[in-house]
Amino acid sequence: MYGAQLKIRSTRFAAIIAEHRELIEAFRANDVERASRAIRIHLEGSFAQMSQQMRMIGLSD
Repeated sequence: MYGAQLKIRSTRFAAIIAEHRELIEAFRANDVERASRAIRIHLEGSFAQMSQQMRMIGLSD
């Protein structure tokens, strides 16, 4: 819901691309553990970025 209001820094954007590529490679390799790790890393990075920005614009405590 708030995602459209949040800007993605170029460093985070580059990380997002790398994370997505890693996930695609894990799927292609049929590697469940690798895919799980890639998803976990991606979600942690996304949560950190969004939480920080939501605090900056006053949407969170």
